[in-house]
Amino acid sequence: MSLQKSLFLFLVSLFSLAMIGAKIAEAGPTPAPTATPTATATATPIPTPTVTLTGAPGPTATPGPTAEPTPPRWPSPFRGGPVMPIFVEIDVSPSRGINRVQLGSHQRVLVVILGSEAIDVSRVDLESLYFWPDGASSIPGVKPAPLGDRNRDGFTDLLVRFDMDETGIAAGDTQACLTGEIDGAFFEGCDTIETFAPPGSQP
Repeated sequence: MSLQKSLFLFLVSLFSLAMIGAKIAEAGPTPAPTATPTATATATPIPTPTVTLTGAPGPTATPGPTAEPTPPRWPSPFRGGPVMPIFVEIDVSPSRGINRVQLGSHQRVLVVILGSEAIDVSRVDLESLYFWPDGASSIPGVKPAPLGDRNRDGFTDLLVRFDMDETGIAAGDTQACLTGEIDGAFFEGCDTIETFAPPGSQP
């Protein structure tokens, strides 16, 4: 009787093991544990401090005075006046390449008023002409004469003669000017000059 009971219990154990194995087979393999993600530390940027300058601003550099152009040694009758003159082109000593003026020569100084689209020399008031530095008038009895088109620009030019002794041109002068009127309007023209005195002459 004891042997039969032992055999029965053995069979029951085998059956139980078989049932457990079947359930395990149906459930499939046990899934591997999922790794929990680890939080990554992110560095927070450190803000750059802003420096604010306070206090009164420094001194501002003041530009120096602008150099004024050196005026001629004689006063132009129009310069600085209420009426601006018309500017014309003139040629002193037109027969020479360089406008050389001989001091103490007691000769005539020739000046050409160059005509242009704005200047009709035939309308120049001949009695209003003055040659500076000293404001010399044209030689009495010698009328200014049309010269033709000296500079070949299509406009007639005018030749005027002045007495060298009356002009006031002195050694070292580099400019001479002519003033006058045309149709009631004032005009002024200047030209560069070079002065020289021959040996033995008295400037």
